[in-house]
Formats: sequence, C-alpha cells, structure tokens
Amino acid sequence: TGFLLMLAGACYFGWKSSLTAIPGAIIAVLGPTLGVPEVGPLSAQMVSLAIGAVLIAGVSWFVRK
Repeated sequence: TGFLLMLAGACYFGWKSSLTAIPGAIIAVLGPTLGVPEVGPLSAQMVSLAIGAVLIAGVSWFVRK
C-alpha cells in the first residue's frame, strides 16, 4: 500500500489523485475490520488490498485528467 501511494504521488501530480488514493489506502489497510468479505478463494485481506490498489493506481489515473 505504501509503495502504491509513493508511485501514485510520483506519477500523478495535483490534489485530485489524492481524492481516491487516501480512501484506497484506508480500505487496503483497514478493509477486513471495515467489513470487506471473503470472495471465493481470496481472503478478506487480499480483497481489500486489491480494492485499494485499484483505487490508488487505477482510479487516480482517470481522475487526474
């Protein structure tokens, strides 16, 4: 999660990318305690990391434009 935040900060400039990066980091770290369920063979930790990675890297790329 920390590496993705550093990568997003180095690649995406401006305040708009932080609108999705900060909630993405919160979900990635605290997802299981916030109620993210297990999905098939993936544990709740892996699901929350995947959601956080998509928010940090993927959605931040679209928001910056």
